Amino acid sequence: MNKQAHIDYDKHPNFSRVKQPFVVNDDLIDSFDKKYKEFKNLKNTSILTLVDDVEEIFSIMSGQACDDLELLFLRELRENIKSIMQKESEFYSKKIVMDHSENWGSFNSNLHVFGDLSAVAVKTIVKLSKSHVDVFRENVKQGKLSREDLSLNGGSFMIRRIVKILNDDFRSQGLLDVVSGYIGFDCQVVGLALELSSDKATWWQDKFKQSESPKTVYAHFDEDIGAPKAIVYLSDVDAENGPVSCYPQIYQNLDINELQELIGRVIGVINNQNLKDYYKQNYHQTMSDNFINHFMRLPCRLRMNSHFGWDVQPNSDLEKKLVGCEKVMIGQAGKFIIFDGARLLHRGGMVQHGERVALQVVFGEKMTMTQLLLSTPRMLKNLLWRVIK
Repeated sequence: MNKQAHIDYDKHPNFSRVKQPFVVNDDLIDSFDKKYKEFKNLKNTSILTLVDDVEEIFSIMSGQACDDLELLFLRELRENIKSIMQKESEFYSKKIVMDHSENWGSFNSNLHVFGDLSAVAVKTIVKLSKSHVDVFRENVKQGKLSREDLSLNGGSFMIRRIVKILNDDFRSQGLLDVVSGYIGFDCQVVGLALELSSDKATWWQDKFKQSESPKTVYAHFDEDIGAPKAIVYLSDVDAENGPVSCYPQIYQNLDINELQELIGRVIGVINNQNLKDYYKQNYHQTMSDNFINHFMRLPCRLRMNSHFGWDVQPNSDLEKKLVGCEKVMIGQAGKFIIFDGARLLHRGGMVQHGERVALQVVFGEKMTMTQLLLSTPRMLKNLLWRVIK
């Protein structure tokens, strides 16, 4: 696949532009791109230098803003970029050279691996989670369909038991070594969410659909790097009840620069209430007209949406490429995928008929049992929500 896996928004009929985009000198974007690549490769580029570069670029764009809402958009985008850069700085500072290359070389290329839990592990987990799943099903009957109503992501003995079972099973299959070798430091399962997906939920449908929806709705990259994850089925899953799909090699073929990628990963994070009221859209959903107005003010070299599955034009060459490389995980309870959600385009949980029960599993830096017991439940909960959103 050639390097044309991103969307040219200027040529997309749903992204018509009224105002001209902000103008930023290409040399500034190229300079940041070079420095950020050095930063990721641990070549001593200072995070403070990168922050200064972001400030300069956004100051230039702010000087061209037409109103207070555009200034708010740029200010929030800038602050979210600086926040995620700080997280990445902490992540890269922990990386060391791991001696697991014979195990993780394939994962490094494919960014995912499929597998199956042992029959004993599946039976135990299903039994442990049954009472909670029954509550989720009752919530569905009552029309309670929010993610909070249909999931549990911490603070219970059941969750801690399942974390231990998964660590034991993944370790016995050599998969903790695979993840550790890939990420650059010793990892283990640090948290998970038990989740029921129902055919009554419509969160994934195109809220602002003007015509037909693309076949790639909800295909996305996760916001956080350094947090590989797994999705484990606790029920049998076929093509109709929300299977996980992934699109190998799409990330590797994105023709984007480093600042463009950072913008794409945080573009859907809207915290300012004035902007929320103006945009009237859900987190990382189809873009509303007002959001498009701001998005298209960005220079074309800075436009990116990590959740671009909604933006793909139906019947386009890009849609055909994505559909052609899509790998769908069909399987019985216990089937799983371990993957780098920030670099593997993926989607799942869009149930047409019936339901899907699954675990959303997060890997993190290996902790001792004492550290696990003392770890802040809120911290793990926040990490889980950032990864599974």
